[in-house]
Amino acid sequence: MTRLKWLGVLTLALMAQGLSLVGNAQTRVEEYFKVFPSERAPDGGKPALFLRRDPITAIAIGFEHGQLARMATIVTIFAKASSLPLTFSDKGANLILIRAPDTHRGTKLNPEALRQSGIGLNVIATMNEDGVWGSGCGIYNFRNKYGSISASIGVVDAALSEDEQRVCSSFIIAAAFGFGLGLNDGTSLPREVNVYRNAYIVRVVSLCKDIYAQQSNEQYKKCIEGEVSKFLQLDIKALMHTNANSAGEDVIFARTAPIVLGYGGFDQTGIGVIEETVALYAEASSLPVSVSDKNVNLAILKAENISDGDALRTESLAKYSLSDEMIRELVQLPGWSRGCGVYAFRGKDGRVSTSVGIVDKSLSRQDERDCLNFIISMSFGVEVHSKELARDDAFTYAIAYLLSIVPICERENRDAKSALKCIGERYERLN
Repeated sequence: MTRLKWLGVLTLALMAQGLSLVGNAQTRVEEYFKVFPSERAPDGGKPALFLRRDPITAIAIGFEHGQLARMATIVTIFAKASSLPLTFSDKGANLILIRAPDTHRGTKLNPEALRQSGIGLNVIATMNEDGVWGSGCGIYNFRNKYGSISASIGVVDAALSEDEQRVCSSFIIAAAFGFGLGLNDGTSLPREVNVYRNAYIVRVVSLCKDIYAQQSNEQYKKCIEGEVSKFLQLDIKALMHTNANSAGEDVIFARTAPIVLGYGGFDQTGIGVIEETVALYAEASSLPVSVSDKNVNLAILKAENISDGDALRTESLAKYSLSDEMIRELVQLPGWSRGCGVYAFRGKDGRVSTSVGIVDKSLSRQDERDCLNFIISMSFGVEVHSKELARDDAFTYAIAYLLSIVPICERENRDAKSALKCIGERYERLN
C-alpha cells in the first residue's frame, strides 16, 4: 500500500457515551452529528453536516477472514443507507480499518505498529495530537474544505477480546460515516450499538441532508424528527404477532430458519431489489440466505393477469408449479385487484416456515417496488399494510432495525408476550 497523503483538517467524530437520539420528542441531532463551517461551499459558506458525500473506497488490514466478511457487510449497509457508491480496494482508499498488535503507548498511537500498514509518519503524528488511543479502539475522520468527511482511519488493537474487536469495528464504521457514538475520551471502549439502528438513522439523515443544505438547522432537525417519528409511532403489536407451536407455547411469528430465496419473472432491477432487501433482513435476523430454485422457502413470483376482480387467477401461476396447499391459501386472500399479495405459512414451531408473494406484471416500477417491500416484510413476519410507509426511502432500514431486535428480546424473555413488549420498548427508544 502506498504512503497515504491526506488533505484537510483532522477532526474527531466521537460523541459522549450513552446518549439518546430521541428525547422529549425532539431529535438531539447535535449529539450524534458534528457540524463544521464550510470554507468554500456552493451555498455561500453555510455550516456543513459532517457526513460522507463522496464515493467510498474501503480497505481493511490485518483482520481475520470472518471479521473481514462481517465488516464488509456493515460498510455495504452504511454505504447504501448513505446512497454512496462503494468499492473495496487498496488504491485510493478513503476508509481504512487497521487491526494490529501493540497499537498504542499510553494514549498515543505506536508509529511502528501502523507503519506496517502503509500509514505515513506525518499522518500518525497528526492522529496523535489529541491522544485518544488508550482504549485500543479509535478513529480519526479527516475533513475537507467543504466540511464533509474526506477520509477515515480506524484502529483496532489485536489484544482486545474477540467481542471487543467486534464492537470496536462496528463503532469505527458508524463513525466513519459521521455517526459518532460510544467513545468519549478514548480511555474506554465504545458501548455496543445496534448496527441497523445506526443505518436507519444514517438513512434518515441522508434523506434530509439536502434540506439542511438549503434551510436552517432547525428545519433540518424537524425533517429528521418527522422521518424518525413516522416509524417510531408504529404499533409493534400490530406489526408482529405470536403463534402457538406444536407444544402449545406461543412464539413470535418470525423467521428463525435459514432462508432459501427463489424468484421468477423479474428483470434485473426487480431482482436487485429482491436480493438486496432479503439479504438486509436476513442479516438483521442473523439468518443465512441463499438463492436457489430448489427447496425454496421464500418465493416471489411475477405473472400476468393475476386477478379476476378481487380474486386470484390460479391459472396465471401454472408455470411456477406451486403446491396445492400454497394455491389454496393464496386463493383465500382478498385484495388481488391491487396486483400484489403474499401468504406466510406457519411451521410446527409456530414460526414463518415458507412464504409466497405474487406481483402482477402490469404494476408500474414504483408500485412493483412498493409491492416487493410489502411482500418481503410480510415474509419475515412484519405486517406493514400502509403503502405510504412501504414507499418511504427509510422503510427497509426501519424494518431491518426492528428485525434485529427480535432475537435479542427472545433471548432475554422466556415468553412471547414479554418478548413482544421488549421489542416494542427497544424499538421506540432506538436502543
